[in-house]
Amino acid sequence: QLEDLIKSSDCYLSLHRSEGLGRPLAEAMLNNIPIICTGWSGNLDFMNHNTAFLVDYKLINVGEDYPNGEGCVWAEPNIDDAALKMRQVFRLSRQEKTTMCDYARLELISVRSIKALSESYNTRFLQIFKHLS
Repeated sequence: QLEDLIKSSDCYLSLHRSEGLGRPLAEAMLNNIPIICTGWSGNLDFMNHNTAFLVDYKLINVGEDYPNGEGCVWAEPNIDDAALKMRQVFRLSRQEKTTMCDYARLELISVRSIKALSESYNTRFLQIFKHLS
């Protein structure tokens, strides 16, 4: 049901403070849905300004109210910038949307497919083994 919801969306909005893997964001990208999200955290492992509308933020202290939050920071998304990005996505022509989404999907596949990750792991293992020898 979540996949069907994502596929039927005009865009995927994630004003997160801290994103781990970013699986729903990646799923939206794979389904050619424009992304608007906070420009901070784990999602930047596979996103940039060419593949998503990254919302400005400021880092704030997590605080003592959260377990293990003392001394940690997370992002506070800029709501005005998010609104601007929403208007930008709304104004995209069909061709602009298609071009951006196709590029985003191909970029994601190039860095997060099983083949790409396997090659990355293999390269890193070879570096480690070379260092240990």
